Amino acid sequence: MGYVAPSEPYIMHTIRNSLIPSITPPHRTRLRAFLLAGAFLAAGLARSPADEPTAASKPPAAVESPSRWPDGRVLFNESESERRIRAALDRPARFEFHDTEWSEVASWIEKTYELPVRLDVPSLTALESSGETRRADGVGDDRPLRVALRQLLARGERTFVIRHGSLVITSEVAAAIETPLRIYQVHDLVVRPDDPTASYPELDDLVDQIQMRCGVPTWREQGGTQGECRPVEAPGVLALAVVNTEEVHEEITKFLSLLRAARTDEVRRLQAATPAAIVAASQARRQQGGGFGGFATPPSDAPPPLPPPPPLPRGKVIRNEPGVSDPIQDALNGPAAFDAEKQRLDEYAAAIEKQFRIPVRLDHEALHADGRGPETLIRPRCRGQTLADALDLALDEEGLTWIVRDERLCLTTKTAAETHTHVYVYQMHDLVAHDALAVGQEPDLEYWVEAITSLRAPETWREGTGSPSDIRAYHAAGVQAIVIEQTGHVHRQIEQFLDLVREAHVPQLYEAQRRRPIVIREPAPVPPAAPAPPTPPGTVPPSTVPPPNTPTNQAGGGMF
Repeated sequence: MGYVAPSEPYIMHTIRNSLIPSITPPHRTRLRAFLLAGAFLAAGLARSPADEPTAASKPPAAVESPSRWPDGRVLFNESESERRIRAALDRPARFEFHDTEWSEVASWIEKTYELPVRLDVPSLTALESSGETRRADGVGDDRPLRVALRQLLARGERTFVIRHGSLVITSEVAAAIETPLRIYQVHDLVVRPDDPTASYPELDDLVDQIQMRCGVPTWREQGGTQGECRPVEAPGVLALAVVNTEEVHEEITKFLSLLRAARTDEVRRLQAATPAAIVAASQARRQQGGGFGGFATPPSDAPPPLPPPPPLPRGKVIRNEPGVSDPIQDALNGPAAFDAEKQRLDEYAAAIEKQFRIPVRLDHEALHADGRGPETLIRPRCRGQTLADALDLALDEEGLTWIVRDERLCLTTKTAAETHTHVYVYQMHDLVAHDALAVGQEPDLEYWVEAITSLRAPETWREGTGSPSDIRAYHAAGVQAIVIEQTGHVHRQIEQFLDLVREAHVPQLYEAQRRRPIVIREPAPVPPAAPAPPTPPGTVPPSTVPPPNTPTNQAGGGMF
């Protein structure tokens, strides 16, 4: 048996009664202090490691609300030259080509933007051998080079790709073979604000929305040959791995930007409130029979009532990526005045372009298929209406209409317009959230989905008579919205409907509703599992223990 140190009280007793009395008084005080310090040091060294507080015993740090997480990014490999090319493609384009050789177009881009530009000679030669010999014919109109160049090349079944640090003009067939991989961070778009541990990310729903709205004929799941979009879920990662053409990647980037643009700071601040306080206050009210009616006299042990949430800003329609101006939409909402009693269609387009300084084009292909042309006469006379109403008035008599396509106002036929849809994101936070909890849990957006599809052009929705239109609720950190794909005219009807609803707002009623007690909605009860069939005599029932390394979902943990 080893040496056992005597206890600290015994040591001090021995020193006090045997050693200190033999020392002269002037030195006793110093000795007492010295020995006392030594005793405390010895006691500290003798403490067991088990007595020390461990990291596991410390309270965990508060989990940051999903509403405060950073925005997702698009990740892919690119050289410095490719980065400069993508930056140049976002600059405005000012060009005007008429029956121009494609080599001259490439030289102009290379000189104007100081970029390396190449022609994919083998693919373009094969295209010309098949009979496609059209030259460049179009104008830039100060649109981004990316948009203007794609439209210019599309007339000759050509497009561009970024390959090996160069901008390469190639055929659409050759470009469809090149399918780069990109990783899209979407943690800020798939985690609900009432799921701070990211246990139930809605990756599959976002994949469905992307495949429905971007590069529709390209996805393998829809019968395409090259497109693939797969969720990526790993520790610290919620993303999408997408393989598709450069053009489809641009569509996906724009769509995700629209979803992020629908967020508002006011909603994000409400969602970042401490969930524990909301739950505690709500449960106390419910136990006292509060509900939405509250209780006349709160119990003495009830938590203090939460302050009513601040009024939320008016919801908007998100049509473009952040920072992108929309001069055409501004013009359509502005006043118009036309004096001509009768006017050719091409002259009418030129008059609009001159008066509003926006690009206007005729859809020659659709007009020709309908037996019309630039010489078709219309009656444009009007004064005091918006440009949108003036266009409807003048074109409807001749069975024509207008759309916004490739950042231009396009005069076309009604048949052609029905196949051209836009994806807009409608902010709905001011129409569904009247208390703090409504922005923390899923609001009743489906109510508005049913209202819109039943009241506005019900025959046009995908569930009805089969047009390419679609509507879905979208709820994420900082966002309460509805994503709608529809024609421009139906979008206008939806906007007018929601504007009228907002006009019906009564401030006094809203202030009363904001002070309702916050109520936690209980999750739907899980149905009991069916009883297992009886085990035949002489057999061993299967084990209910999962095999090793099997992911479990205990405590809502998902994979993690």
